[in-house]
Amino acid sequence: MKISKLIASAALSATIILASSCSTKTETTKPERTVSVQGVGTIELNPDCVSLVFSVSSESWDVNIASSESARKMTAVQDALKAKNIAENKYYTYDYSIRQEYAYTTDRRRYRNYIVTNKINVTINDIEQAGTIIDSAIAAGANELTSLTYSVTADTSEAIKKARMIAVKDAEEKAQILAGATGAKVGQIMTITESTNTGYDTPMTGLMKMSDSNATTPISAGTKSISVIVNSTYELE
Repeated sequence: MKISKLIASAALSATIILASSCSTKTETTKPERTVSVQGVGTIELNPDCVSLVFSVSSESWDVNIASSESARKMTAVQDALKAKNIAENKYYTYDYSIRQEYAYTTDRRRYRNYIVTNKINVTINDIEQAGTIIDSAIAAGANELTSLTYSVTADTSEAIKKARMIAVKDAEEKAQILAGATGAKVGQIMTITESTNTGYDTPMTGLMKMSDSNATTPISAGTKSISVIVNSTYELE
């Protein structure tokens, strides 16, 4: 009787161990197959505003003389802007500096003339007027045009939407090509991220080039680019 009980107990233990072993066995799954691509969409817009920075510099051994001369020239430049119907709220002092030149000799530093520089930033909403404004400012006493920047002030939301749609389509087409090359098919989209860039300018030509002394400075605005970049991950079937 004892031997029978021992055999039955051993058989029961073996059954429990076998069942436990079967229940803890992990199932293997196929690795997830995906394809990640980047799509780009770009829309070109015509600028509707231009910002100009004019510089007036005066030089003298006397800082007061240099400062007075610079003030006289800048007043003349501002009067020229007003004569072209540029409102006072469309320009402002961009920078003002006074420095003294010097040179080193064998024994000491030798100081030279003072240079006073006054810069003014002018915003023009009529781009066609830019060339005339440049000519007027130079004639009034501006020594240098140090900056010319085009921008788009109109609502760009619709342009961004169009660029986004182009970018999404571009990403999908790239995914289709890559999947097809490996004998797979594109499934559902798993992740997508977006970034927008409105800082690209196309090259501008014609700045400060004049064929003769009576010609108006030709200005070419070029275009502004709005780009949307999407990074998408698709499931492969």
